[in-house]
Amino acid sequence: MNEELLIPMTAISLTFLTPLVIVCTIVYLDFRKKSRMLNTIDKAIERGVEIPVSLLEAIDKPKRKASSLQRGLIWCGVGLGVLVAWSTYRNFNEASLGFIPVFIGIAYLIYARFEPADNDK
Repeated sequence: MNEELLIPMTAISLTFLTPLVIVCTIVYLDFRKKSRMLNTIDKAIERGVEIPVSLLEAIDKPKRKASSLQRGLIWCGVGLGVLVAWSTYRNFNEASLGFIPVFIGIAYLIYARFEPADNDK
């Protein structure tokens, strides 16, 4: 293989493999956590120990949905980060792409202002 292509091919491969590895790691760790919890419950049932209801509810507990305020702040932060970082190293015409996530964040913040309140939070 040509040595001149080694660095670019490695960079391209790592660019696409890194997110995949991160997602697979998160899914595996979540699976392992649930598996250990279920094994603990199985052992407790075998020994005749009463299982707390809170432990059983924790298994099927739905993940908390992110609020519009949280999403808006994150989008604005990402957009401002892109604007600052890109305009530092490149020209502002290219950095103006950071306005897209900023305006998405502003839309979420406006929605959060007028969003009906949930009483069951």
